[in-house]
Amino acid sequence: MTLELSSLLFSPLINKAKEVAARFNFPLYLVGGPLRDILLKREVKDIDLVIDGDIFLFAKELAKSLNGKVVFYPQFLTAKIEGEGMVIDLARTRSEIYERPAQLPKVSPARIEDDLRRRDFTINAIAYDLRKREFFDPFNGKEDLKRGMIRVLHPRSFIDDPTRILRGIRFAKRFGFRMEKDTRRWLEEAIKSSYLSLLSGERFLQELRLVMKEKNWLAMIKEINRLGIFKAYFGKNLPRRIVKSLSRIRKGRDVNPDSSLFYLLASFPTAKLPLNREEKREIISFQKIPLLKKRLARIKRPSTIYQLLKDLSTSALGLIKELVSKESRKKIEEFLKRSKEVKTILTGKELKKLGIKPEVKYGEFLTKILYQRLDGKIKTKEEELGYLRKLLKRYG
Repeated sequence: MTLELSSLLFSPLINKAKEVAARFNFPLYLVGGPLRDILLKREVKDIDLVIDGDIFLFAKELAKSLNGKVVFYPQFLTAKIEGEGMVIDLARTRSEIYERPAQLPKVSPARIEDDLRRRDFTINAIAYDLRKREFFDPFNGKEDLKRGMIRVLHPRSFIDDPTRILRGIRFAKRFGFRMEKDTRRWLEEAIKSSYLSLLSGERFLQELRLVMKEKNWLAMIKEINRLGIFKAYFGKNLPRRIVKSLSRIRKGRDVNPDSSLFYLLASFPTAKLPLNREEKREIISFQKIPLLKKRLARIKRPSTIYQLLKDLSTSALGLIKELVSKESRKKIEEFLKRSKEVKTILTGKELKKLGIKPEVKYGEFLTKILYQRLDGKIKTKEEELGYLRKLLKRYG
C-alpha cells in the first residue's frame, strides 16, 4: 500500500498506539524503512514503531487493544504484533555496542538520538514523533532522500555489521541512489579487509535471499560481483558465463527467485550456508546443467526425457528452461504438461489383487507401464494389463 504520512497519522492503528503511549506518557516514533518509503511515496508493507519506555508493557497493551498477537525478542528489546491484515514491528529506543566485527550487537535502553545513531544509513535514521507530530532528523536523512544519496553514519559502520555492504548496494540499486564518496570508500575498504568473511552463513544467505526478491536483482548481483563481495566470502567471483545466464533468466516469466539464487550458488562452495536438503538438491541439479543441456538436445523419446527430468523440481525446471535452446525448452514444457496428465490406470492395490508377487516389484512394473503410456504405445487398461503380463513373463 502507498501511504501519505498525513493519512497514516489518523489511521485507527496509529491512533491506538498513540492512546496507549499517552496512557504511560511514553514518547512514540515512526522510524526506519516504512517512514523512508512513505517519504519516497513507495509501497509500505509493515509499520515500525519505536517507544521510549517499557517495550513489554507497551506491546502487551497495544496488542490487547488491536486484538493482535505479540511476540517478544527480549535480547534485542523488540516485539512484533500480528493481527488480521497488519504487522507492527516494535522496539525500545536503544543503543548498540559491537564487541567484535560482524557479530550481533549488545543493546541497551537509550534515547531516540542514540537509537537513530546506531542505524545503517541516514535515510533510515529519520524519526517522526507521533505524539508531537514533528520530524526528528539529526543526520539529515530527509535531505539525503531528496539528493538520492546513500550515506552511513560513521566510518566503522561496515566493519561493525558487514551485512550493511549488501544492504547499501540493495538500497542504491532499488532507489537509483548513489553512494556518498566516503561511504563508498569505507565500503570498498571493508570488502578488501575481508570483514565479510566473518559473517555467519545464515546472515550472508539471508541478505542474498533479500537481493533475489528485488525487482532490480540482476543489477545488484552484477554490482556485488564487480565489487568482489563473492570473492571475499566464497574465495572467487561469480563466473562470467553465470552472469550471462542470469541475464537470460531475467527475461523468463516463471522463474522462482530462490531457484535463481541456488543457480548462482551452484558456482560456490556452500558448506557454510544453512541450506535444507531440498535446497542442496536443487544446487546439485544446477551444477549438472551443462550435462543436462547436452543430453536434452539429443533425446526425443518422451519416456527418456521423463527419466532425465523427473527428479528436478518444477521451480528448477522453470529456471533451466530459460537457459536451454528453444527446442529443448519445448521438451521441458511438454514434460511439465504430460507428467501431470499421464498416469497409469493400474495401481499397486490392483497389482496386489491380481496376486502378483513380489510386491517390491510394483513400483518398477508401474514405472515401465508409465513409460509405455508416455511414448503412446499403450492407452487403455487392457493394454496395460497385456504389457504387465509380458513383464511378468520376463521376470519369471
